[in-house]
Amino acid sequence: MAYEKYTIRQFEKAWLYKDYSEIPEYVFEEVYTEYVDTTGAYISQQFEKAVYIRFLANRVNTISNFIKLQILFLEEFNQPFIKKFEIVEQFGYNLNWDGSKENFLKQLEDMQDSESWVESDLRIAAKDLEELKSTEKTEEVSDKQKITNWMNCVNSLVKIGYTIDKDKMTVQELSFIIKYEKEQTQKNGR
Repeated sequence: MAYEKYTIRQFEKAWLYKDYSEIPEYVFEEVYTEYVDTTGAYISQQFEKAVYIRFLANRVNTISNFIKLQILFLEEFNQPFIKKFEIVEQFGYNLNWDGSKENFLKQLEDMQDSESWVESDLRIAAKDLEELKSTEKTEEVSDKQKITNWMNCVNSLVKIGYTIDKDKMTVQELSFIIKYEKEQTQKNGR
């Protein structure tokens, strides 16, 4: 396999900028073919949008389940499960328990209210994805758009938690991440 020998940065130089100084053109064709074979398709706005939808859906589910479980815990034990407050800290929420159930329930209610933008963005992104599916099939992607799609794809993977070092990670490793994310998206019906 050729794509296990080259980094993402080397792949980008050859694919996006036609700079074959690190991957000879004839080798690049093999690397690209292996990449496409593993991922199942070229990077597209569809993929970037699908990853974003998955990110938003995970956020909605996490916040919703957190609130439900905290309310149940509060009802059962007369206090929240404080050890798990860090679950929502990653989304910018800082809950405080001062002994007041009313105050804590108000914080949860405020959290739920402030998440309405996520559900709105999720609906918009799903609509955008459907439109992309119908238009991308017929449009030729420009070089500029190809670069934009690629950067959005990599940034989307970073946003959902992958650590991607373009100078260390191989094209093979990235290909399997993309393949996994596509399979999860299809599996979840998104």
